[in-house]
Amino acid sequence: RFPAVHRYLVPTLGTLTLATLRPDHVQALYADMLARGLSARTVLHAHRVLREALGHAVKWRLISWNVCDAVDPPRPQRKQMTSMDNGEANRFLAVAEASQLKDVFIVALYTGMRRSEILALKWTEVDLERCTLSVVAGLHRRRARGAFYYQPRPHEAAAKCPSPMKW
Repeated sequence: RFPAVHRYLVPTLGTLTLATLRPDHVQALYADMLARGLSARTVLHAHRVLREALGHAVKWRLISWNVCDAVDPPRPQRKQMTSMDNGEANRFLAVAEASQLKDVFIVALYTGMRRSEILALKWTEVDLERCTLSVVAGLHRRRARGAFYYQPRPHEAAAKCPSPMKW
């Protein structure tokens, strides 16, 4: 369930006991992960997993404090999103024309919906009169669970996208 634990944390920190774990051990782990070419986002994920695990150890009084609180994980850089210009979009549509998935590509291009959102789309979420599509779920696939619908949490509003039918 937590690949970061087995892939990154256990090989480096697994020989240490909770009582001997120090902030410099954790900081060295992060520096090593970055030196191996892993992204700051991966290191931050490992930090969050370790911090939560050590938080449970504090709660259960196995240790008196969480060493992750004394460590600064790297901050991931936000990636600048780029979009297609008109020429690229027209070339994309020309290539998509020959595909059986042409309609899926058109919906993705015109709405910006994610693949999982397009795959979860049902006719009840398509409003032909208003030319809108309601994004209320995502269809995901995991090896252990197979395909399943992801319902947004209540505080995440369902998004409305303009339909390609409007163009």
